[in-house]
Amino acid sequence: SSMGQHHNALINVQKARALSLYLFEENSVEQIQSLIELGNAYLHAGHLQTAQKHYEQVLLLDPTHSTGLNNYGVVLYRLNNYSGAYEVFSKMLRMNHRDKRAISMMKQLPKHILVQKRRNIVYIYMAVHHLLFWEIYLVLYPQNDIIHEERGEM
Repeated sequence: SSMGQHHNALINVQKARALSLYLFEENSVEQIQSLIELGNAYLHAGHLQTAQKHYEQVLLLDPTHSTGLNNYGVVLYRLNNYSGAYEVFSKMLRMNHRDKRAISMMKQLPKHILVQKRRNIVYIYMAVHHLLFWEIYLVLYPQNDIIHEERGEM
């Protein structure tokens, strides 16, 4: 059966993982690849939390590993952690603004998450630059005289 095959595949991957940890140097390319492959096996078998743990281990070893980031973001997305997925795909796009995987996943995120995150970015920008709401408003709508009148600038 299909479930039996998945179970056997996971057992084989776990054996390979145990062997790889014994053979490979810590933090080596091979160790990271082993973690990716193990995460992928769990992801395809539908064990999302276990897959997530393996991708998190990859990112502890190499926080900019693009496949580790992508697969971690996909797991978060499948777990309906859209906010977390947004953060991961945003990081990927900061590293490479043309990353097709991140762009594709961003398009699949619910619209309210994107709107909420953009709004937060504006608020953070305002806080960092000590801007008040009306100052932002003046930048966005300089033609609106009401605020100018209130501030005695007419």
